[in-house]
Amino acid sequence: MVTLRFFVSTKRQTITESARGIHLSIGITHSQNRHRQTWNVEPATQQSSHPADHYYSPENEYFCQKCYSLYPSFFKPLLDKVFALLLLIVSSPLMLVAIVALAFANRGKVWFIQPRPGFREKIFKVIKFKTMTDERDAHGRLLPDEKRLTPVGRFIRKTSIDELPQLFNVLKGEMSFVGPRPLLVEYLLLYNAVQKRRHEVRPGITGWAQVNGP
Repeated sequence: MVTLRFFVSTKRQTITESARGIHLSIGITHSQNRHRQTWNVEPATQQSSHPADHYYSPENEYFCQKCYSLYPSFFKPLLDKVFALLLLIVSSPLMLVAIVALAFANRGKVWFIQPRPGFREKIFKVIKFKTMTDERDAHGRLLPDEKRLTPVGRFIRKTSIDELPQLFNVLKGEMSFVGPRPLLVEYLLLYNAVQKRRHEVRPGITGWAQVNGP
């Protein structure tokens, strides 16, 4: 008799605990579903203690997009001009030496100035040191490059000193430090839609082709 009562009591306790467990599970599941529904319907009013949830808010997303749009149009040109001015001041003694050397080697012709397409295909004049003479043959045609390249010009070109005057183009806002190199104006008519996209940014003193080229 005692054994039977103990067995019945144990069964009741087990059933009661099982029922409580089922009720608790249902309550948790219902709470989770309700929480999930609330989040899907009203994500802006949902409170979260996770730092990432506070960071990825609509206000922060708008702020990040605003900063990203300001970088190419304001911050990058500003940094380019500041660094161009500093480099012009630092490299001015070297540029003066190059000007004097090229004046003697090229018979007074120091600068190479040529129109090139820039940002949004706007034509500007790129400035470089002139490393070759203008010697011509009997028919008035320019001699091959290797015959017009002077020893001074070869050294200046090999050390990339001839690129330093382009800092003036950067200072004027026509070029950037990094970007696609400005090609000849004649190439504008030959570009396809993809190639024309090179003019969506300012041309650069150096770029991918210069870093990865031969």
